[in-house]
Order: sequence, then C-alpha cells, then structure tokens
Amino acid sequence: MKHLKEDMTYNEVESCKVEIKKFITEINVLEGYSLNIKPDDESFFIVISKHILFFKYLYMCDTNVFYFRVLISDLYYYIESILKSDVRYMYLNERSIIENYTRLITNIDVKNDHITDNSFQILKKKADELKLEESEFSLVKSEYTVACGYVHGSDIIKNDLSYVFDECIHKKSGLNERPKYYNRMKRVFKYFDSMLICVYPNYISGCFHRRKALLEYLIGQKYVDLLFKQLD
Repeated sequence: MKHLKEDMTYNEVESCKVEIKKFITEINVLEGYSLNIKPDDESFFIVISKHILFFKYLYMCDTNVFYFRVLISDLYYYIESILKSDVRYMYLNERSIIENYTRLITNIDVKNDHITDNSFQILKKKADELKLEESEFSLVKSEYTVACGYVHGSDIIKNDLSYVFDECIHKKSGLNERPKYYNRMKRVFKYFDSMLICVYPNYISGCFHRRKALLEYLIGQKYVDLLFKQLD
C-alpha cells in the first residue's frame, strides 16, 4: 500500500466522489422515467459512473483511441435505457459495450470491426494467455448471445402478430430480477477491466501517473495490484 500512501491525488478522488454523488442524486429526481430506483439500481449506476470516468481519463491521454469515447457514450445510454425500463434498448447498449471492449482488447481493425465468432476466439486466446478464468469468458459470451437475441428478435419472429406485439409490450414493462442481472454485468466489467490492464499496462499506468489512488477508487484495489504486477 506504500504506493497509495505516496499518491498525491486524494483531492481528485474526493472530487470524483462528489461528482458521482451529484450524478446519482440527479438520476433519482429525474421525471419521465418508469424505473422505481432502488439501492441495487443506485449501486449499479455508481459502478457505471466510475467506468465513465475511468474511460474519460484513458481517452484524455490519447483522443485518437476512438473506442474509449464510444464506450463513454454507450454507458450513458445504457443508464438511460435502464431508467426507461426499455429492455431491448438496454441489451442493444450492452451488446455495444461488449463489442467495443472486445475491439480494444483484440485490436480489430476499424475497417473490419464487425464482431464475429472469430473475434471471440481471439478474445478467448488472449484470456487463456493471461490465465483468466474460463467461466468468466463463458459469462461474457452468454451475455452477448442473450443481448443479440433481444436486438435481433431471436425465435420470437416465428410467432403470430398479436403474440409478438404482446411480448414486446411486456418486455418494455421492466427488467425482471435486476439484482441478478447487475451482478452478472459487474462480472463482465471486471473481466474486461482485467484484460485491458493486462493488454495495456503501460498506457493505463501512464494515464494514471501519480494517480493510483484515483485508479483504485474507479476500478478497485485488485486491479491496481494487477497493474503493478504487469509492470514488474
């Protein structure tokens, strides 16, 4: 913990805490949204808010890294879709988040950036090289498959008009078992955060030079330790 005690960014950490608290307060008083916000929702929105700030610092280091900016946009719209209880739109944003994380990690060329099974095979190979848990990769792939099913309609297109329309209405009425869903997505973020740190340790360390306490606040002590391990 010596490196954190020597860190000179505690005021910056406090500033981020105030910014996130203000953001969550504003979300709670927004009108026109159907979600009845509960502590589990707030907790998840804080995780998302921290990641927005995390990507903001990474983007500010090099504005040519397009996908950091795209991820920031994805996360804002992700929160909005949850507030609207628009399940299809939520999964559309989730799919985009997974795809853009994957693009960053696999270095897929912008000209060929359509995510395919091959993209996930490349991701899996990198995960194996980094000795990350197989179950976490399976979770990511499962979440992506579910998201694509909601976006593209899955088997629902085989049913008659009235049934499909009724399903669409009820899917928009709210996300069932939100705490379980949030826990799965937190694991997805942790998995990708680990991979980002392992693939770009020098870049991330440079973006948070003398700001490791801030990095700890945004993504957690475990990942700061992982970063230092990668830099050794």
